[in-house]
Amino acid sequence: MKIQNDDIFYHAQQLLSYKRLYNMIMGVRGHGKTYECTKRCIDVGLSSKKVSFVVLVRYKEDIRNIKDDWWTIVEHLYPQYKFCSKGKIIYAYNELEKFPIGEYVALSEYTRAKRVPRPYVKYIFFDEFLNEDNDYLPNEITKFLNVCDSIIRNRDDVRVLMVTNTISMINPYFDYFSINKLEKRFTKGEHESLVEFTDSTDFVKYRQETKFGSSIKGTKYGEFAIDGRFMLDDETNVIKDPKGKYTYLYNIMLDGLNISVYMVNNLMYMAFSKDYTRIMYTPYVENAKTYGAMFCEKTFKHFKVISKYFMQDKIMFEHLKIKNAVIELLKFMMGNRYK
Repeated sequence: MKIQNDDIFYHAQQLLSYKRLYNMIMGVRGHGKTYECTKRCIDVGLSSKKVSFVVLVRYKEDIRNIKDDWWTIVEHLYPQYKFCSKGKIIYAYNELEKFPIGEYVALSEYTRAKRVPRPYVKYIFFDEFLNEDNDYLPNEITKFLNVCDSIIRNRDDVRVLMVTNTISMINPYFDYFSINKLEKRFTKGEHESLVEFTDSTDFVKYRQETKFGSSIKGTKYGEFAIDGRFMLDDETNVIKDPKGKYTYLYNIMLDGLNISVYMVNNLMYMAFSKDYTRIMYTPYVENAKTYGAMFCEKTFKHFKVISKYFMQDKIMFEHLKIKNAVIELLKFMMGNRYK
């Protein structure tokens, strides 16, 4: 399908008009969110001919993956320049000049990032800040804020651009910014934050008419990629207070959640616990150190029982956070989770 009007793609003017520090852009894949933010970064870099933006990533390995082609989606807009990187600095050049425009920074190396002054940076761009694999860094929000603080200092002319597909409402960033549900278009959070949900009807129609869009129409993946439904927010078996006799079994600590495990009507039920005097079992070393939980190998019998009940669809959860934490536990038990 030929694109007749690029207005169906994402533009950030209205979002930035709110003059919030943290600007989160969430929506379906392919809508142009990354394209728009990349263009804004390069525009400001070419204008000042100094390091004017930071491309934020989670791991230093991510820098290696993008360092030589991060700009390719928009380079056709700048025929008078070519781009390259040396170390962590991004350069623009032609036959007459060469100058730095941006820098890569990894959250995992936040202590090193804090040592470098960046007085000309106008944009901090964090693409895919929500993670499909849920492999966030330990204390990632603290690391994120440390990096932002080291770049912004006392200036009010910096904007943080944070882009994501519709992964999940349950994530450390929405927790920190107190984003509990999305409004129709713009949602104001705490700490100078704003979320824009880019639900373009025209763009959804355009994607549905492409060959790939047609191939995934009506599938679970199509609901995520085209319709914008949240990939990880499946509330099947999430119930607030099942009726019946509760038999307490034990507590587990998963990703900072103190969870009590019960049997109710021959089903396992997992709910938030405020009682930190009970023994809490955890498969995660960081949870043992931080919360005083008892560290156990992932083959520990209680974890295996939880896995068994989950696979048999005989488990219920008080909240989606608990369900997602249990899914991460099962992934960890199978060796598919960073921890």
